[in-house]
Amino acid sequence: MIIFKRHVLPLLFSSLVSCPQLIWGQEIPSPETRPRRLVSAAVMPTTFWRSGQEDVPTVNLDVSMTPSTFISYEGIYRSQNAPWSFNLNGDISNTIENAYRISGILGYSAFALRIQHSSYSGTGKWTGQPMPYSNNTFDFNSNFSEIDLLYRVKTPYKLPSEAYFGLGYVSYTLPAQINAVSYSSGKQYGDPVFQKDVRFDHVNLVIGFDNMDSTPTKGFDIWLAGELGLGFGKIKVNDSTYQQLRKLNGNVLNPTYDSMFISFNGTAGAMWTGSLLGSEFSIGAGWLFSRIGTMRSEEKYSDYSSYVEVKTFLQRMGPVLKMAMRW
Repeated sequence: MIIFKRHVLPLLFSSLVSCPQLIWGQEIPSPETRPRRLVSAAVMPTTFWRSGQEDVPTVNLDVSMTPSTFISYEGIYRSQNAPWSFNLNGDISNTIENAYRISGILGYSAFALRIQHSSYSGTGKWTGQPMPYSNNTFDFNSNFSEIDLLYRVKTPYKLPSEAYFGLGYVSYTLPAQINAVSYSSGKQYGDPVFQKDVRFDHVNLVIGFDNMDSTPTKGFDIWLAGELGLGFGKIKVNDSTYQQLRKLNGNVLNPTYDSMFISFNGTAGAMWTGSLLGSEFSIGAGWLFSRIGTMRSEEKYSDYSSYVEVKTFLQRMGPVLKMAMRW
């Protein structure tokens, strides 16, 4: 996935801009009311990032993040083979081809592939116990990447939007406060440490809707979108951070543990729908808010040991512009 994040995402973005038919396909069967194909692109030109610690008694890590650009592409397609060809290595090609094979097995006419990416940077300041070989004030740079395979369904009661659900993979890195938690007499926190590059990788189950991707009313209308996600993955701290946590708190277990990720995002704005080059075309502007939080999913604890716990959230919000073509 590191290769995918560093190499294939920029190529997909540049290729989609130069060739709108790059990702295409047949819409959910209902030709009299729905367009056959869909391709859309959205950009948050100024994304305001925020990260911090939640549900901990003492916060010793202060993180400030610089605004950046967030990009999302989505397309519905019908071919079992990827409709583009890049001169890439086998690992990258296999990642894309496997997504298409899965959709072909399950009924690819209603599937959409969505790719989201952004880079962000910032500074951090640690006010807790001094960390050996680490500066209390530091800079960081990282990426956020997500790829989802979404299945679209008709909403009940003839609502004018389509819902979707799907499976995705999310990866990002953040500075995080590492806590030592014990349960000898209720939940108690020891002395925390920090790590500037904790990876948060998880498989994500999502359900949501976006009324711009169905068949909007011609002319101006309200643009609404929302999504909920439940993810499962592992959080791992590096060995030097773990040893420092043990030095301060004694016997601390599970430097790698299972975690749940809970996410939600919502968009509200206005859109306009008309015709362009023989296709139905929509463009909209709104405000987007998104948040991802973590929750420890292991519940078997000893009364005589402490456990590693990371309670770091990632939040983004800002103006969003989106266009979608249906034909």
